[in-house]
Amino acid sequence: MGYKMQGFGSKAGLPKIEDKNPPRQKGENPDLEVINDNKRERINDLEDRIQFLNDDIAEETGPTQKKADMMDTLKMLKSKLKALKA
Repeated sequence: MGYKMQGFGSKAGLPKIEDKNPPRQKGENPDLEVINDNKRERINDLEDRIQFLNDDIAEETGPTQKKADMMDTLKMLKSKLKALKA
């Protein structure tokens, strides 16, 4: 039996992160999602997502709704990355 000292073991004293990770895209592995508050990991995650999305856009042929949706997502990810790096 033990006891818990006040202020230890809880997240009450940690700063709350307001900007959450962007939602997972179709086909992304849920086990790879960054859920901690490490800023560097979140930046790396966004950079990876942007690169993968650029690759998917390059593979898409012709102007399609799927390609337009991917472009919108790409703009959103780039703006989140820019805000996170600022």
